[in-house]
Amino acid sequence: MSEQEQFERYAAGRRLPLDVMIDGTYYYAATHEAWLAWQAACPEGWQCVPVEPDEAMINAGAQRLVNWACDGLMWPDSWCPVDVAAARNDAERVIRAAHLVAPKPEDV
Repeated sequence: MSEQEQFERYAAGRRLPLDVMIDGTYYYAATHEAWLAWQAACPEGWQCVPVEPDEAMINAGAQRLVNWACDGLMWPDSWCPVDVAAARNDAERVIRAAHLVAPKPEDV
């Protein structure tokens, strides 16, 4: 489902009129403004993620780091607590670094 189709499904559920003009813009201002806000929130081709990584994000990153380093070992049971903590710390640092250099939608 495209981003616009997702928006229209959302808008229909809120009874926003979906009439479109010849140029493809929404006829009603409320719908047009809602569509602009929808696009600004997370443009098509982007995935919005929290600025602060949560525990699940950190664990997923740490697990990928560990799997990359040593395939076949079960996460986190077969790792010593110090190695698990180090992998989580590395994963969080990578996620935070990626956020710092990630392009903003308005810069693309």
